[in-house]
Amino acid sequence: MDLGSIGELPEPEDRRLRRRRQETIDSVREALHSERSGLTGVERTVVIERFGLDGEGLRRSLSDVGAMMGLTHSRVRRLQKGALDKMRLLLAAEIASVR
Repeated sequence: MDLGSIGELPEPEDRRLRRRRQETIDSVREALHSERSGLTGVERTVVIERFGLDGEGLRRSLSDVGAMMGLTHSRVRRLQKGALDKMRLLLAAEIASVR
């Protein structure tokens, strides 16, 4: 075993945190594509692009997303807010149903 590589191995806690983060990202992606989310296609695209949920992990600015979609950054911001509000309501309803 190469002793120089020991420091490069991730600690078990780091692996757990990375796995938990990936599970959370996967859950958000699934929720985004769920019919229950109530998101429009445009809202879904805004959230995916803004938060890097497209698989590439590249987070784009309001202006960048606006340029991609032919919208102003203000419109993208409003769409993002609406989408996140809808997702919060969905999450709150799911939590309430579990209790």
